[in-house]
Amino acid sequence: MSFVRTIRCSRIFLLASLAPWACAALLAAQKGERSDPKKPTAKDAAHSADPYTQGDEALMKQAGYVSFGPFQFGDDHGTGDMRKMMPETKLLFVETKHFKIASALPAYKMPKDSKARRELVKELGELKKILPKVNTRVRALDRWLRLHLLAFRAEQQYAAVQKVLGVTDADFPAKEIRFGQKFRGEYRGEGPYLGMTAKFTVLITDKDSDLGRYARKIGHTPIPNEGIGFYFTKIGSYFVGAPTTLKDGLLTVDHALHCYLVYAITLQLLDGYKGYRFRMPRWVVEGIALWFNHALDPREHHFCTMKGGLPSKQFDHRWAQHVRGLVKNGAAPPLRETMKHFSTGGMEFIDLMCCWSRIDYLLAKRPKELADFMRRAKDPIDPGTGKIASPERVLKQQSDAFRSAFGYDPDAFDRAWSAYVLKSYPR
Repeated sequence: MSFVRTIRCSRIFLLASLAPWACAALLAAQKGERSDPKKPTAKDAAHSADPYTQGDEALMKQAGYVSFGPFQFGDDHGTGDMRKMMPETKLLFVETKHFKIASALPAYKMPKDSKARRELVKELGELKKILPKVNTRVRALDRWLRLHLLAFRAEQQYAAVQKVLGVTDADFPAKEIRFGQKFRGEYRGEGPYLGMTAKFTVLITDKDSDLGRYARKIGHTPIPNEGIGFYFTKIGSYFVGAPTTLKDGLLTVDHALHCYLVYAITLQLLDGYKGYRFRMPRWVVEGIALWFNHALDPREHHFCTMKGGLPSKQFDHRWAQHVRGLVKNGAAPPLRETMKHFSTGGMEFIDLMCCWSRIDYLLAKRPKELADFMRRAKDPIDPGTGKIASPERVLKQQSDAFRSAFGYDPDAFDRAWSAYVLKSYPR
């Protein structure tokens, strides 16, 4: 089976991808200029008749839910405004501990494939532990059940990313603090959500036109049938949105949507870690996102834009074998060069595959050092000056963080990584 048929490709076009360090300028200019959302309509409450909790506070608390709406979603709009933007779309909303999620997903028939069905039934069984009214023997997932699955998967990924970063909710200030202010002896961001001041936001639409309409509302130029990422500067929230029509309807399949969310939400959380003040070089955030995606399903990958587009047919889903071949033949791109990229647009597939492998090595052998590197690399740069951190300053901080966390330079790291690959990966 060819690579193109076994590995899917999607793009998340981030606001900062046009100017990776420009987010600091936006935030400096707009932080604090908070606009109240328009008063939500009374219909919001009527649309929130969730059959799985029925508004029972105890059941909602057990599921980790705060609200089904109305609530503020973006800088200047709430759930009621979003319904007005998409009047023909049946939007459902849920606010969890760390996310605000909007879903226009339709009902979904259980897959005929036995493996896919078993996996989904198993996941419904896990969901049933916090939502007892969930039926694991359903023939189809109704719209509300799909919303609950979105929320369940998002929170699972949040916990997984927290584990990689070596943090818990207690490591961040419970209330918003000023930029640069220390919390428990060091800078940890400005708010409770991995350092962000507002919860992460997610929108999944069933029509590309709905996502396009919303993108234009928030000031983003939509790209047909593509996902988007956006930073709400006024409230301090990172947004991810995608239509199920992405890549010729790829996300109409629930499993593909699950893989996409794991990849996209990981990027969302890592970019927001300790606040979104500058864009991290992509090797580490893409590597971690691809690691989670690959662990869920090595045949169903998602990518941001890459140099050269989809890889050649010589590479299939067996990434470990392919990376081993690259290392053995001295063809693996050196980390010292890969570390310089602020966008995947300048990276080829083998760069990204080796990023995945380097994270695989770190999580297997040096997970604490990886967490320490991320903590150091995301420290604020010149917080008292009000100046925008230049790419050179970001790279300098990354270099210092790398040596402090791992104890050697990228070339020495690559030697240790190569030895691990040759010893551990199959031929």
